[in-house]
Amino acid sequence: IDIVGMPNPVIGWGDSYSVNGECFCSSTFDHGMDIFWVDTPMGYMLAREACEIVGPGPGLVAGETPVYNDIQCGNGPPNSAGDEQLCPGRVDIGSAGCGH
Repeated sequence: IDIVGMPNPVIGWGDSYSVNGECFCSSTFDHGMDIFWVDTPMGYMLAREACEIVGPGPGLVAGETPVYNDIQCGNGPPNSAGDEQLCPGRVDIGSAGCGH
């Protein structure tokens, strides 16, 4: 999806990635994510705490690993920057990933 006036999504926007159907955080917790609460099977906790419990995962492989614009592999929550609301989804495949 191309959005007029919106820059092309890039991997640097990524906050999570998936490997074999599992989601891992790769976030700097900028734009308010460091104080955002998420609902987990263990109860509500800060997004940063949930990511620490999940662990860093196996790591990104350029050109192979899907990278997402939020901390839950396309399942939100969006941060306060605005780009996640305009282009939720994958950021490793440019504007084609918006909405995926």
